[in-house]
Amino acid sequence: MSLSTIDGPVQTPGKMSLSHPLRPVLVTVFALKFAVASLLVASACLAPSIGAESRYSVSD
Repeated sequence: MSLSTIDGPVQTPGKMSLSHPLRPVLVTVFALKFAVASLLVASACLAPSIGAESRYSVSD
């Protein structure tokens, strides 16, 4: 990569890296959070609804 100045192009020392070394860990954590959130929402949607007057167990 070169920068232009009045005197001419100047080479930058080394290659600039835009990737952080912990980026794969961050992506993995976000993917796991999304998977757990999806599981919790699916569990809440599939759970049977319980009215205010009904009981949790039917055995008397």
